[in-house]
Amino acid sequence: IAACTRGPRSVARSIASSARGARRRPSTVGRIRGSTASTIDEGAREMENSRGRSAGRAGTSGQGSAERPDVAFGRSTLSEDVRDMLWVPPEAEDPSFGRDDPDEGWSFDPASGLMDPRASPPATADCDDRTAARVLRGLARASLKRIRAGDMTVRDDGAAHANLLSTLMEEIRAGGRRLEPTSTYHALALSLAAVERRCVDLYVSTGGTSRGTSPMLSEVLASEECYEAVVRGSRNSDGEAIISALPWALRRALHPRCMNLRNVVWHGFIAPPDAQPELAALALALAASVPAPSSIASGDGGEGALGSGSDVGTSGSDVGTGRTLARHDAELVDHVPERLARDGWWRAPSAADEVAEIVASSTFVPDGWRDAAARAARDLIERGDDARFVAVACPALESALREMFAAVNDAPEALVARLGEYYATMDGFGQSRVHDVILHPWRAPIDPARPDARRPNTLPSKLPSGARNALEDLFMRDRGPALRAAYAHGSVSLDPRAGNGA
Repeated sequence: IAACTRGPRSVARSIASSARGARRRPSTVGRIRGSTASTIDEGAREMENSRGRSAGRAGTSGQGSAERPDVAFGRSTLSEDVRDMLWVPPEAEDPSFGRDDPDEGWSFDPASGLMDPRASPPATADCDDRTAARVLRGLARASLKRIRAGDMTVRDDGAAHANLLSTLMEEIRAGGRRLEPTSTYHALALSLAAVERRCVDLYVSTGGTSRGTSPMLSEVLASEECYEAVVRGSRNSDGEAIISALPWALRRALHPRCMNLRNVVWHGFIAPPDAQPELAALALALAASVPAPSSIASGDGGEGALGSGSDVGTSGSDVGTGRTLARHDAELVDHVPERLARDGWWRAPSAADEVAEIVASSTFVPDGWRDAAARAARDLIERGDDARFVAVACPALESALREMFAAVNDAPEALVARLGEYYATMDGFGQSRVHDVILHPWRAPIDPARPDARRPNTLPSKLPSGARNALEDLFMRDRGPALRAAYAHGSVSLDPRAGNGA
């Protein structure tokens, strides 16, 4: 982020600056006709003016929220239909529940207060996606009420990230930590990471396999292995297999045509100030309700299934670039502010303040992310809280790069999350023939029937070389750390590393 902030003003700063102003200056869409700095700057402003109009319809300006004054996704980039899927009104939307059922038709385990896997959801298995989203919003309200009342706890059964979930539950119960207004966002993002890790652990423990290096969440949730591991042979009174509420809720909450929670959060479409406590409570209840694999819960296994199926990587059929995790420290340092280029600068007493100041004043970081990213950077340096830092910094970086991508490629459609459509994402090298990957040198084909008819991506060549190399190493390379994916998939420890450094 710091390197991009100090990149060429004609690209990183002016494009980001024009993106900020575009929200207040409606204009017509223009096309970038050249590659000079002034042409890019002019084209960026025109493109981001288009973004302002699209974002307004998506609920990112007064125009978008005029019809629904209760919609508060003011700094997020969501289309209207996605916003309507996600927004949780304070009161029950189904009058049949009224005030007599605070759980809105959902059943919870009397002992733990978590979702009862033996119960069915208050909707049919084949209901439409909007009905499913409405029912899930009821689960979100019910979960928040239970957490705040102290009626929900995290089981100590050996499942991954139990300590983290207990901490997040306490923060939601307390209404967010007093000095950290981004606590709700952290609870949402990190709970979703725990959901995936726990589901993959279950899948792998029951013999589930993957077509790639690690199973995709979509194939895990659709599998019989995961379903049976959650239900564990539960039957109704007639001895018939049940439609379990927990797998149903997981599949619908994470499905691209329904809430798609994991993707809209971890790919930077929901800004931290817009995170609703109800959505955080929903994610937390889902994560905590996923049980440990039977072998772990019974003491026959080890400590979780870390490494068995949760490995992350960026390998793909079109990775063959010949480059692995190259190091470009010297180039990168050229674009980093001088005070951050000193060896061991993070050990200085003033380091946290310096970094927070740089991020908070950056025109590269989007408005809705700036303050949260500055606080996260401070926590990283002072407390070694790498998970909370990555949960904010990576989506913030992706959101900023997406704005630049849309500007230089004349692609305003990439700016907003739309229902059932692929997103333009920062990583996912192996998916570059399916959807736009912001850092990939080639854009996805327009016509799926012609997969080789691809267009060049203008963005990578406009980035400072050191920043580009570092971004590719961190997020794209076959042997790189796959930084966002590692944390978004819950594949690493998500607890603060206090005492051990960042």
